[in-house]
Amino acid sequence: ILFFILLAAVPVLILGGLVLYLIDLSHRYDVSNLELQLIDQKTEEIKKFFADTLGILELRVGFTQKSEIELSQQHFLLSGLLEEHKAFEEVTFINLTGKETSKKIRSGEEVELLDVSRLSYFKEAIQGGNYIGEVYHALSGPFVTLAAPVRNRNNDIIQVLSAEVNLSQILRSLESARLGSGGYIVLLDKDGVFI
Repeated sequence: ILFFILLAAVPVLILGGLVLYLIDLSHRYDVSNLELQLIDQKTEEIKKFFADTLGILELRVGFTQKSEIELSQQHFLLSGLLEEHKAFEEVTFINLTGKETSKKIRSGEEVELLDVSRLSYFKEAIQGGNYIGEVYHALSGPFVTLAAPVRNRNNDIIQVLSAEVNLSQILRSLESARLGSGGYIVLLDKDGVFI
């Protein structure tokens, strides 16, 4: 009887173990797919955030002259940018020689206008490219510098528009992304530094 019980039970135990192993393997595969979908979703969110933000900075004016935007209009545009886009902490118009002509900060304080002609964001934008800088940290969170050329109707570059962009919106989105009770997402810069 014992022999027949063992003969009947061993294959059932082996098959049961095999089934549990295959279920575990399938579960791990499903979790891995969910993780990849979550990473892809958050990657697309970050790409969209930067594309939309740079799109805002890619200003085109309606005139054909190769002259700067009037100072009163610069102030008006900068105030509108700060009001409409909560990620912007500071926005600046820069002329073709690299001198800041108008600058607005969310806090409203007055700031000194600088010569940024040697800085990489100005050099990139004045050549017609969009610039996304390295992530840096301030008291209010991580920031990045963005810059884009301002063009007239003839597609001539007439100024540069730069912004200091707060990345807290991206961080909140990443912090809310969870997978199970212990899964989370880590955001690193291109050098592997934790953001």
